[in-house]
This record gives sequence, structure tokens and C-alpha cells, in this order.
Amino acid sequence: MAGGSGTRFWPKSRQSLPKQLLPITGHESMIQNTFGRLRGLVPPSRVWVISAADHVVSIRKQIPQLSRAHVIGEPCARNTAACVALAAFLMQQEPESVMFVLPADHVIRDRRQFRRSLEVAAQLAVQFDALVTFGIEPTFAATGYGYLELEGKQARINGVSYCRVRRFVEKPDRSTAKSYVSSGNFLWNGGMFAWKVGRILDSFRKYMPETYHSLSRIDWTHPKTAHRALARVYPKLQSTSVDYGIMEKADNVYAVRATFDWSDVGSWDAAAAFFSRDAAGNASRSKLIAVDSEGLIVDAGNKLVATVGVDNLIIIDAGDALLVCAKSRAQDVKQIVDRLKAGELCRYL
Repeated sequence: MAGGSGTRFWPKSRQSLPKQLLPITGHESMIQNTFGRLRGLVPPSRVWVISAADHVVSIRKQIPQLSRAHVIGEPCARNTAACVALAAFLMQQEPESVMFVLPADHVIRDRRQFRRSLEVAAQLAVQFDALVTFGIEPTFAATGYGYLELEGKQARINGVSYCRVRRFVEKPDRSTAKSYVSSGNFLWNGGMFAWKVGRILDSFRKYMPETYHSLSRIDWTHPKTAHRALARVYPKLQSTSVDYGIMEKADNVYAVRATFDWSDVGSWDAAAAFFSRDAAGNASRSKLIAVDSEGLIVDAGNKLVATVGVDNLIIIDAGDALLVCAKSRAQDVKQIVDRLKAGELCRYL
């Protein structure tokens, strides 16, 4: 799934080059890293990318190993449920095959453990005909993530724990999040899934019938006519997440407890964990002279950044736009994008 806009990463992230197409945490873009993590488990011929239509060409250039026909542009953004349904219909001729659903903008560095967890999820999807999600062990009482409440005892396959899911919980307030973490019975919802193609299509038929029937009327054996039909149908589909539309309603849902490191890198302060740091805790991907300055996050390309007597700032230079932000307000960068849309500065979007 590569349809996000990454507004919290402005000014680097733009409409034509969103977060998943940027090298936020290293030399490769985030979608290139996501594709690379599947090496040795899923061959390139079995990988599909669903993205915004405007980004299809860029994705094909960044991942030339993919079949051009396997990079599909959504006519418009309709959230993750429509994206998953579209992908499942593209694969409907193989209903017993296992389908992994992976966001293109996560950071996972331990590829070996990641593939191990995927293998266990695939086994659960086949053995129990289950909808499988991936739960992340909480490291703090996060209010920006959804949670999974586990049900019953955990079992293990090849050292990887799994358990039935009692319920999905939307993003909680701080006190509720603290209670979840202290209970030991909740995991962060990692937003990754595994299931048989036929199983998820049946779930759409049951829980989101309008979406199912709208897409089922398209003749997917003729790509050109299918794309024209998709352009007519897609804007009318319900815009909701697959979590809300399917997972929260379904039974026989399992969670694999992730054995790999994970970050959804949702803002510049999260990305700083992957930058170089100096003794004062300044995280930078650029040349930095920091005099009496602590806790800075800097990405200014090839420019030298010099600071004197400032602390806990985010400084991001994209050439035509400069962001200076209190680190505590990193989540509010998207408000700048909202103002750009509302004003006469759309060239900076």
C-alpha cells in the first residue's frame, strides 16, 4: 500500500514526491526498502503496488524489477479498505494463495526476523483460514497508534508467538494507553496483514458488500477496460480503513507478535532516530555546527546549518521551503499543508 501523502514530512514530502518515495531514513526510499525486505520470500513477479495514480511512473522507476502492470494507480484516495479490496480482486484467480498487505512507509531493519514473522502469519492464514494481523510490543504508552487486545493463551510456531484477537481499539487517550501497556495484554496495531485471497474477498462480501459488489462487476481480464471501469467505480466506494471496515467486525482474527524492530516513522521527530547524533543529542543528516544547542533535528541536504543557543527545534530545508518547528509540535506540521491548500501557495504542496 503506497497511497499515503506524508504531510507531516513537509517540506521534503510533496504531492509529487510523498514520504514513501523519499529516502527518509537512509539512501533508499521507503518503498524501495519495503520491496527489498521481501527478497527471498516473495518473488518480484508476485508483488503488487497500489498507489496514487500520480505516483505510478515514479514507483516504476524506483523499482524496475516490478512488472509495469503490477503498479496500479488509484483513481482517488479511498483509504485502506478500498485499496485492499482492489488488490484482492486483482489476485482473485488464486483464492488459496496467501496475500500479505504491507504499508510502503514503515521502517523494519531486521529483515530475517521480519520474513520469519511473515512465514508464521502465512501458516496461520492457511491452517485456521484466519485473518492475521501483526502486533507490535509497546515500548511506551502511545496515543497515536491503535491497539490489539489479545484473547486467551499465546502459542508459538518456530519461536514466534501468536494469539487470537479479542478486539481492535482505536487510538486511546494517555491514561487509557498507560493501562493497556501495563496490562501486558495489548499490542500496537502494526497495520500489516496476511490472509488467503478468497478469505478476504469473502470478508468484503460479508462486511462491506457495496465495495465488494462494485468491484466484482469489473472484468479484470481486460486491463484497459478494467481501468476505465475502476475510474468510474472507485470514487463511489466507501472511504474507511480495513481495520474498521473488516477487522473490527470479523471473527477468527489472529495476531502475530512481531519479532522484528518496527517504526511507522510518522513525523520528523520519529525519523530522527535514524539520523546521526552528536554528544548534545542533536540528530542530523547534514553538516551541523551547534553552539550551545541541544536536541535539534536537522535535514538540510548539502547545506551547512549553524545554530547558537537554540534547543529542541526541527530544521528542514527543501531548497524552496524551510521548516523551523518546535520538536514538541512535530505532529502539527500537517497544519502547514492545510494552510498551503487554503491559500495561494499551492506550488509548495
